[in-house]
Amino acid sequence: MCDLTIAGPWCAKGRLWPLPMPCEACGRPCLWSAACGHIHCPDCGSEDQGDAQPVPAVAAGRGVVCTYPPGVKMTAGDRAAVAQFGAELAAERAGCPNHGPDDLCPDCAHGGRHSTWPAPSWPRRRPGAASRGNTPQPALSGYLATTLELPPDQVTRAVALWNTHMRAIPFVNPHRTAVGILNGTLKWSNIPELPPLSEGALAPLRADGADVWRKRSWLVTDELEPPGGPLELTGWDVNGMYLSAAGSLELGTGEPELVEWPGEDVLALPGWVQVSSLEHAPWSIGDHVSECQWMPTPLAKYLADAGAAFLTPAALVWRTHRRWLRPHVDLFRAAREALAADGTPAGDAVLDIVKDLYTRMFGGLLASAKYNEGPTLRRDWLAQITSTAQARMLRNLDRIASTQVRCVGLFVDCAWLVMPAGFAEPPGLTVDPVKLGAFKPAGRVPWTPELAAAWKDGRGEPLWAALDGGEEAPDGSGSLRG
Repeated sequence: MCDLTIAGPWCAKGRLWPLPMPCEACGRPCLWSAACGHIHCPDCGSEDQGDAQPVPAVAAGRGVVCTYPPGVKMTAGDRAAVAQFGAELAAERAGCPNHGPDDLCPDCAHGGRHSTWPAPSWPRRRPGAASRGNTPQPALSGYLATTLELPPDQVTRAVALWNTHMRAIPFVNPHRTAVGILNGTLKWSNIPELPPLSEGALAPLRADGADVWRKRSWLVTDELEPPGGPLELTGWDVNGMYLSAAGSLELGTGEPELVEWPGEDVLALPGWVQVSSLEHAPWSIGDHVSECQWMPTPLAKYLADAGAAFLTPAALVWRTHRRWLRPHVDLFRAAREALAADGTPAGDAVLDIVKDLYTRMFGGLLASAKYNEGPTLRRDWLAQITSTAQARMLRNLDRIASTQVRCVGLFVDCAWLVMPAGFAEPPGLTVDPVKLGAFKPAGRVPWTPELAAAWKDGRGEPLWAALDGGEEAPDGSGSLRG
């Protein structure tokens, strides 16, 4: 294990991680990370770091090493700044009452700084795109060649695209990479430390007899009969449904508060409300809500805005919150946009991987105790994301209510619409094959008497099979039955 008694990362701030990660310079297991996100042993030598030049200094009898990222050369100003930091750190340690000559205190160990000391003025620097593009990715290369069957020349280009647009994050496999990005263990950004959530925080949702809204797919049976004449059943997918919802979401921080008979203000907070005596709910939602069911606040707010009437005997909400997943969403949004514009087989392959990663993260890993053992095991976050995505989808579908288009079903991120034959797209919906949150076509078949009968009988599988070329509906996507 690395010697962690030597302090002074290049960005003047560091942290320890619960699991050792390979040092970027020497490859040894290391618990240390600079706050800039790069992993370096504090005592790596210049022969291990290539162009990076560590600058020894003296601080309380210990060496201070500047762990610049590999490939970044230090300027004279950088050297002077690091030397100044070493002097400041030495003075800081000398004036710390908790710090002895041979031990490290929690206030100033590993580059930590007292609040009376200002942050260094020199800018943080990262490897340029060209340097990142050359980072070896053996696991990614193998995945591209074997699983996605890319030819060798496209594999090389795909790796360069990944390194450029995904910040050279080490790719292991889709699952482990998604978990590493979600929890920050792959050191791709300065993910803030997440306050823990106690074991009993969600106890009201787990009490005997408690029911929680988890529905993602259902038939819409309270719609009027589709208009007469030749009709078509069409599918319309929402682009990046969960990714578009996650970035702007305020997510719970710390412990939730249980409130009895709350006011309407709780609908603006992350959490759940108990829904009782629900009436006039649009899109057949009322057929799937049991009495006193716990419903995520984004969906409950949509129902209230849509004119539904209901009581809220209790709420479990977070008064403290922040946009915890904004860095993750920004990463994926930028990569998705750039790769979609690339238009090459290599770009398409990396785009498929990126979509797979954020679908895993925002569609299930947040609530999977089996696959996610990190601090982001947050069922409340997943509920906020999925219900916000549902509410946005339904608000968009509200625009077609006065047209000749009828919604006959919802299947996770896809709306099934019956339209007069010849309609290119549903009036009122934003249709764009790339834009996040917009709709894109996902199949079109004639609306036959057999499909109409299946819809009236509450059988959604024939509709799915017709739109998907005869394939059965995938397991785990949400039952189409009541």
